[in-house]
Amino acid sequence: MDSTHTPVLQIRPFDEIVNSKEYIDSDQTELGIKSIKTARKNIKNYRAPGIVGFPKLLSEAQEDLLCQEICKKIKTKEFPDTLDAIQMAWNLQSISEDVKKKLNLSWMCNFIDRHKEFKFVNRHFLDCQRFQASTRRVIRPWLVFLIHLLTLWMIDIEDIWNLDESSLQIHDGKNSETITNTTLTVCCSGRGDMLKAQVIVHAKSIPSEFKRLNEDLFIVVCNDCGWQTIVTFEDYMVNYALPEIAHRRENNGVST
Repeated sequence: MDSTHTPVLQIRPFDEIVNSKEYIDSDQTELGIKSIKTARKNIKNYRAPGIVGFPKLLSEAQEDLLCQEICKKIKTKEFPDTLDAIQMAWNLQSISEDVKKKLNLSWMCNFIDRHKEFKFVNRHFLDCQRFQASTRRVIRPWLVFLIHLLTLWMIDIEDIWNLDESSLQIHDGKNSETITNTTLTVCCSGRGDMLKAQVIVHAKSIPSEFKRLNEDLFIVVCNDCGWQTIVTFEDYMVNYALPEIAHRRENNGVST
């Protein structure tokens, strides 16, 4: 063999993979797509160089353990950032000092690419499964079921006077150095009456851009995390939402 010859990685064409015997068998789906297990195998074995797949440094067992630790943090709403996750990797057992030096930000980004069960938003880990469950699998089916019950029991939605709130956490994507959280809480009554939305800013004082918001639509408050806490929630409900609902009930001739 010529010493100057450089071996070329043979990448199987996608069509060849899809039409191969391992892909077409009894457990393929109605859309002709094989199981996730086989898909991951194909991605691992037949990917182009330089796209995905860097030195893992950790064993499969160690990576699985790190994923479990991240999930524990997520379940307690302590969403770790990259530095937190790197520190968690350093704390794993049987990690040599040489390996620790290589467990840096670049390695963590590659780790995230390999583990698609996590959604990574502005340096925070989020649990995709939990996010989807709270919207597609809970909220939308519940609303459909509620409409069914109201129709079945012949209840006029105008007769419902309860209220509910929902919060949306927003990350500022313009700043990659620091993590800023802003939470928007929207509240409405069962009648469909919209109340002022509460904006929770991660700051010591209200930034100028938030001061320009329409005061008839928004209430802006600050705290040290930018998340909805028991303090901000109680302040919003006790000092604004509940009195406003009571006022509207009185104006509509309904006793409080």
